Amino acid sequence: MSKNITLWRVENEYGSGPYNGTGSIHEFLWGNYWRCGFDDWRCPRPWKDKELSKIFATEAEFTTKKELRSAFSTAQQYQDWFSTEFVRNALDATGFFLTRYDIEAENVHLGYRQSLFDPQNATISAIGFCNRPEIITSRDQIEDDFIERFLERTLIDCSI
Repeated sequence: MSKNITLWRVENEYGSGPYNGTGSIHEFLWGNYWRCGFDDWRCPRPWKDKELSKIFATEAEFTTKKELRSAFSTAQQYQDWFSTEFVRNALDATGFFLTRYDIEAENVHLGYRQSLFDPQNATISAIGFCNRPEIITSRDQIEDDFIERFLERTLIDCSI
């Protein structure tokens, strides 16, 4: 039996991350590249992450894995990636939040700066905010309609 690990994913009510999918803010983030604190060392693409590149040597190898989603294995990884208050506030203002997933370690590709996983193999166990410390662990704590819509729409197991 594999041990469970926790991952934190930045996503919106559609399950999309800030860089692609419905509601992404990719253009805004990269248009404010320096205000966001991004650089290739802090925010490498998966095939350039020093651990993930052992699995995905090229962008082409990575893009064949459409089911994989990016996440962070620690709060520190999240804070290192989205390192400025400006970007964390922008994520919050545009409807992004942190979803805590519990997943068996064998179903995760742990990277140096980020991790990759298939959310269909995970369970949602909490919701957090991009710029606030509160953590939601039960449905009666939800005050945001977009989070409620996310939980209603998702096909992923949910324990909150």
